[in-house]
Amino acid sequence: MNDIIVFGNITTWLKYNFWWILILLVLLLVLFGFIRLQRKPKIVKPKSVEDDQILSIIESYGGINNIKAAFLDGKRLKVELKSLDLLDIERFESYGASGIFISGNHIKMVLPYDMQKLVDKINNEIDGGKS
Repeated sequence: MNDIIVFGNITTWLKYNFWWILILLVLLLVLFGFIRLQRKPKIVKPKSVEDDQILSIIESYGGINNIKAAFLDGKRLKVELKSLDLLDIERFESYGASGIFISGNHIKMVLPYDMQKLVDKINNEIDGGKS
């Protein structure tokens, strides 16, 4: 009996104000949906790299004779060079390279291509096409 005096009659309040609860539920659903869409990871498939693009990328490193080794470092392409003087960074930027990092004779970058195919082709060219 004391609850009715303190809080009032809940059923009477709901009878006249139920639409506030509906609005609140709709807003919560919209907010939940928006947050869920924002957290969804976007999967981007790398573009396939053609042989002529691979040869052009190799030339950007200063030719196959300037490359000691190439390998993947996470999602980055890491190439060990003999000389940085022959490197053409502007060409890499035109290919869409990002995160270009030079340390010693190593250069790391992320290219929007299939990196494993690129590494395999570079290493195959270094070995003289034996693979």
